Amino acid sequence: MEDKNTATVFVSPDQLSLAIGKDGRNVRLAAQLTGWKIDIKPDQSQKNAEINAESRGNETEKTEEPEKKEKPKKKTKKTKKEE
Repeated sequence: MEDKNTATVFVSPDQLSLAIGKDGRNVRLAAQLTGWKIDIKPDQSQKNAEINAESRGNETEKTEEPEKKEKPKKKTKKTKKEE
């Protein structure tokens, strides 16, 4: 009998080991919790996009992290010296 509830998950190659987990713990736990058979596969679309961009001489678009704004320094209160 073939499983009806099967999910195929495509994960970016740099996140593949995280999705699977040590000795497959993460994917196994997810399968137990959902009752579904989960297949994790590397997402080749990002890799293919990078290869195509390199062949055209362009770099792939990278999302830039927002610039961290420096917090203003707290002003310290000056105390009057007793004379």
